[in-house]
Amino acid sequence: MVVNSYAIGFKETLHYLKGIRQEDVDKISPEFIEFMNENADKDYVCNFDYTKSLSELDVKDATRAIISFICLKFWCESQEEKEEFVRALTEHEADYKNELEKKYNYYSSSKEQTIDEPEEKQEENQQTCLIKQDKQSWISKLFAKIRNFFKIK
Repeated sequence: MVVNSYAIGFKETLHYLKGIRQEDVDKISPEFIEFMNENADKDYVCNFDYTKSLSELDVKDATRAIISFICLKFWCESQEEKEEFVRALTEHEADYKNELEKKYNYYSSSKEQTIDEPEEKQEENQQTCLIKQDKQSWISKLFAKIRNFFKIK
């Protein structure tokens, strides 16, 4: 039993493969295509425009992951191409994580905003924070634990 999002991803991937060159489809192992056919969601209807690139299509994240797997496993012919593809994926993922952190992380955005603020304003911001912020750095905490362990004052 395959998770529903991957079943939809298999269906969209098979639909996407119908719109690309046959020589690229032939590079994919028949066992993998059979696996996708067996596990694809039979009720899901795909309708996207083949004239658009993959980045422009509104497909599921699972579909993008499956197509990335196909590209890495079957379409990258040399080890150098595979390494370059993995490097590009890693860079894209890091950019995406940074974007999400900037968008949703309160602490990183508040640090950027409070750099030029006076100390009184910073203390006020810290007091309104829902999570208690510890003033000690991790290195000073480590030294405190070591001193406590050896009973050094």
